[in-house]
Formats: sequence, C-alpha cells, structure tokens
Amino acid sequence: MAGRRGLRARVHPGRDAVAAAILLPPPAWGDAACVLVALGGAGWVGAVLGGGHRAVAVARVVVGGGLSLALTYLIGHLFGAAVG
Repeated sequence: MAGRRGLRARVHPGRDAVAAAILLPPPAWGDAACVLVALGGAGWVGAVLGGGHRAVAVARVVVGGGLSLALTYLIGHLFGAAVG
C-alpha cells in the first residue's frame, strides 16, 4: 500500500505548460488568450522590477494588448488577409 506521499502527483508548472502547448494546440481564440496571459505576466514582471502597482500594470498591459489584437484582427479581416 502506497503512503500518502506516493499518491500525490508532482506538478512542474514549466514542464507541464510546455507539454500542454505541444500536445494540446489551442484553437484560434486560444492563441489570443495565451498571448494575453503572457502579456499579463510581462506587466507583472515590469511592475515588480519598476516598483509599481502590480494590478494596475497587469491591467494596462492586458487591455492595451487586447485592443491591439482586436484592431489587428479587424484590419486583417477588412482587407481579406488570411487569419488563422
């Protein structure tokens, strides 16, 4: 009989995220969500390094990035560029 320690799954966030990205490619909307999460991380790191308010920095970068993604998609859609 395995002890409690033997039944726990080990979680390795970096390795597990890479494995999920390789094994489970997201649909088109998932790409934008992944980019927004990465932008949130960049905003958080910038706030930590710069000594700013973390929530404000994350919100600013995510909202600005989301607007940029939406505008880029709209322009590509209007001009008939391949999207996806």
